Amino acid sequence: MTQNGKAVFCMCEDLYITGNIIYGDTLPPIALKSTDGRSHQLIAGNESDRGYVEGVGQSANFGAIYSCLHLSKTSLLVVDFSNHCLRLINRLSQQTMPFIGNCTKRGFRDGIEPLFKGPWKVILDFMNNDRLLLLDKYNHALRAINMLNMSASTLAVFNTSLQQKSIAQHTNGNVYVFESSTIIEYNYVTRSITLVAGSGHGTGELRDGPLLESQFATVWTVDMIFLTSNYMLVTDMRNQRLRLVDFGWNMVFSICIDGGRLYGRRNLTRCRVHNPRALLTVNNTLFIGLNEGIDSIQGSLKFECLLPPSTT
Repeated sequence: MTQNGKAVFCMCEDLYITGNIIYGDTLPPIALKSTDGRSHQLIAGNESDRGYVEGVGQSANFGAIYSCLHLSKTSLLVVDFSNHCLRLINRLSQQTMPFIGNCTKRGFRDGIEPLFKGPWKVILDFMNNDRLLLLDKYNHALRAINMLNMSASTLAVFNTSLQQKSIAQHTNGNVYVFESSTIIEYNYVTRSITLVAGSGHGTGELRDGPLLESQFATVWTVDMIFLTSNYMLVTDMRNQRLRLVDFGWNMVFSICIDGGRLYGRRNLTRCRVHNPRALLTVNNTLFIGLNEGIDSIQGSLKFECLLPPSTT
């Protein structure tokens, strides 16, 4: 889609400009831009100056942006990892403003004046449109943000000796967390935590196969999304591929193997990626944030040939 020579770390759908996507690139990402694949428009942030300043467009400063989400057509939510807070950008004026959390103080506190420590990824709760789910990375916690009273609560605290790197929510409400080199499931109803994929005793490198025998590379940044109720896609940057977690067959498959550009008549069995970092699906298109820009796979996301042969 676009090759800008910079690594893309986060993406979200642009509801203000139909057909565009929003992305943050460079390291750390400190500005957000909108693109249609040809032109690029700065939304807010200054690529040469990081910190904490509320302002308009380029006059605003961010610490590090690893997640974004449109709350409405004109309100863009930004997770400012280094400033330990969530911020809003008004798409009409490009004015930034605090949303929740203290942008000058880190900590761990619930309630109407919550504190976060390294907020990483935010998603809208499928089960409650008035609530956000937030991975609070350095507090090793899954937090919920109630947008009606602007309060936060803690849903789960994970293993504090491991790193939690991404979250994705199933249509049944359960939240999947990439932790170290494994995937764990937070049950939305019972609040229990279960290991579902990746070997907790493995080397953290590469192994396809049954869910609990599979292995994922250990890297500091990972993204994952559900394609369907049975299929979840995970970036595996170190191994230069995407991993398909198939909950129907209870298997993990490698796809988009061997690095390089996506090419040809592309689907999920005929693609190549170089350092995949971020994932986004919009309508029937998969966008992949790479080491040098963004590429896409349009049309049917096919992977039937990966499945074991039927025994019936």
